[in-house]
Amino acid sequence: MKKHLIILFVIPLIGCYTKTQPTQVYLDVPIDSKKKVIDYHCDNNKEISVSYTSINKKNTQKDIAIVNSQGNQPIILAAKQVASGFLYTNGKYTLRGKGNDVQWTIGRMMPIKCTVVNNQSKQKALI
Repeated sequence: MKKHLIILFVIPLIGCYTKTQPTQVYLDVPIDSKKKVIDYHCDNNKEISVSYTSINKKNTQKDIAIVNSQGNQPIILAAKQVASGFLYTNGKYTLRGKGNDVQWTIGRMMPIKCTVVNNQSKQKALI
């Protein structure tokens, strides 16, 4: 009887476990030509690349940030108005900063401090 109970509890748990690989996603977003890409190195020894741009949505210009991190799908964040610096969020993910420093927050986790990596060559190519 005990063997049957263990099997009844273990089999559903095994069925829930799936191993997935990150996929590369291409976004079909009408992006403004004034795109700026900045790479950041974070305190957790990871890097994020952020594309700051704007889209035309319902005849209005909306500023967005597209965050790419190693092996994960791109995350689109909308700009919010703040008194100083900048803030992009979608509810779960938040990118907040001023100057060369940003804080990257995922859900309720502690914010991760990130600093700009030398981006002169990328910015020249975009001009």
